[in-house]
Amino acid sequence: MKYTIKEISNILNSPILDPSGKEEQIITNFEYQAIHLNNTETAFFSISSNSWSNFLGRKSKLTDGNKQINKNIKNIGLIITEEYIEGLNFKIPQIIVENSIEALKTLAVTIRENYKNPIIAITGSMGKSSTRLMVAQALKNYKVLENRANSNTRSAVLLQMCKLASNPDFAIFEVSLNALNNRGNFSLILKPDIAIVTGIGSAHLSTIGSEVDIANFKSRIFYGLKDSGIAIINQGTMHSDILIVNAQKATDNIMTYDLEQNKGTIEIVGYSIKKGYADIKLKVKEENINYELSSLSLGMIENSIAVVLCLMNLKVDLSSCLNHLKEFKSFKKVLEIKEVESQNNTITLIDDTHNASLPAMINAIEAFNSQCKYFSGNKIIAIGKISDLGAQSKEIHKKLIKYIEESKADYVLCLDDETRVI
Repeated sequence: MKYTIKEISNILNSPILDPSGKEEQIITNFEYQAIHLNNTETAFFSISSNSWSNFLGRKSKLTDGNKQINKNIKNIGLIITEEYIEGLNFKIPQIIVENSIEALKTLAVTIRENYKNPIIAITGSMGKSSTRLMVAQALKNYKVLENRANSNTRSAVLLQMCKLASNPDFAIFEVSLNALNNRGNFSLILKPDIAIVTGIGSAHLSTIGSEVDIANFKSRIFYGLKDSGIAIINQGTMHSDILIVNAQKATDNIMTYDLEQNKGTIEIVGYSIKKGYADIKLKVKEENINYELSSLSLGMIENSIAVVLCLMNLKVDLSSCLNHLKEFKSFKKVLEIKEVESQNNTITLIDDTHNASLPAMINAIEAFNSQCKYFSGNKIIAIGKISDLGAQSKEIHKKLIKYIEESKADYVLCLDDETRVI
């Protein structure tokens, strides 16, 4: 379905001001930050500071929407605003609504209901961004909609649902706990065809009581699945039993994977980590599948197995798609390999400072160990604290001692008071 300015006006039940004969202009994209406006097929949701505060329960870091608009702006199709913007040098159609966030949600739900191609939703305490990026890389020959950077909160989910107006072949939604918590389970309106939970770990414990609570919250992503929807679960993570039980409430189609025990839907024949990449061998429905992944950690290999299960359900050529993982790139500072030149030496740095959960920290230490044999000189681990752990911080940091003691490091630099226990 194509969304014209007139159609959007009808959905929001609000008239168009300054239509300027542009009622039939097609809108394929939506934004609520003016810095991303760059064409006349884009509509801008101007969200007031008051609406943001009511929605978030706190003051937003984003500037009031009307104040973001430059008076000389012209490369834009539509403005949806709570208060008419006066004095624009170029006439732009405006739709006036009572609350821009409610209008965003109304439009998001309508566009989602009309969208017919597969939606993949991904969550987890660790690995959700990397898994989402892998799925997008594997599907690089298709038109794919995915999150901008790691914007994965409630408002970001609503905005991306509106972006389904561009009618991509596949849509990938990375979903944070923020969009699944007691303030509203957005999976119920997203209605994914495939829902993936990459793992449960120690994170957010300053506001959430325990890992069990985290598992129950993350499980809520399954509740939006249709009866025919597919749940993909890391069976090797803590509290996977909770994930599976909750998934069974929503669907009978549950696929699992477990890198260490080789329990799950597909057989993991073998994997090995080389210098700067991993080699993975699987057996999928009696077919041997071999692919390379440009990463050097067990966690990333594990995430790639979730990607395989996802691709199996998308009616794409599996081997061809997996071949693209040779060029996979995660976010900056996620096990990112950098060459650093000092006065006398070349230093290879594995930068994992983007991550901040116990499983991610352990994964980084194991990745470090896997690469040590390829390098001469001193091996050094510099480790900072895991944030947002509340009163449990000291006990959780103690869990790193075993991995540090067994590591191949010559020196360990422990930063922050929380790491003194190490």
